[in-house]
Amino acid sequence: MEPTITTDKEKEFIELLQNASPSDKLALFFNLQEQRSSINNKFNDGFKTFLKNSDEKEYQDLCTSVTTLLSNISKEIIKIEESLQSSHPKWSLVIKDIRELEKQKFILTTHYQILKTEINANTQLQKEHNFSEGNCFNEHVKECENKVTIVHNEIFKYTEMIIEKLDELKYELNDYFNSIGEYEPTPNTNTKCSHDHDHSNHHH
Repeated sequence: MEPTITTDKEKEFIELLQNASPSDKLALFFNLQEQRSSINNKFNDGFKTFLKNSDEKEYQDLCTSVTTLLSNISKEIIKIEESLQSSHPKWSLVIKDIRELEKQKFILTTHYQILKTEINANTQLQKEHNFSEGNCFNEHVKECENKVTIVHNEIFKYTEMIIEKLDELKYELNDYFNSIGEYEPTPNTNTKCSHDHDHSNHHH
């Protein structure tokens, strides 16, 4: 039954877009972006819980759920992107850029989590077996920690680029309303990265 439900939802969304104005489509995009941000934060919080309780089943279920939810959001965003190609090509391109940046950020996030899991497992082994300072486990942990720093900085960089693109879209929307003599409240473009840093301060 699941494919039928998905198809019905897709048809519903396509119909919604057909009747939506360009600004309504952008409002839908910002709403989906908020949902994506919320799911990413849930993913990061769930991973922190996994590091504490080592419940692999719970973590795998979370990974499956997050991947499915983000995939569905991405499909809807692609439809918004395509629906704006002829009327507002610039908006469509910015949305595509954001989608690509989010994809790369998610790949980096999974890489970050793999490295942190590796560090956690090796640190536990060191504690259990009381290995000496210069052992291979210790060297491996140091190597992983260096990689974590690099990946963390990359995630920060991608988060900043996403914020810039969202701001660009926000200004485009404001210009659009000014051109037609209407005023619309600026959408919330809050993007949070919960890998030890909250970047919401970087919003303009």
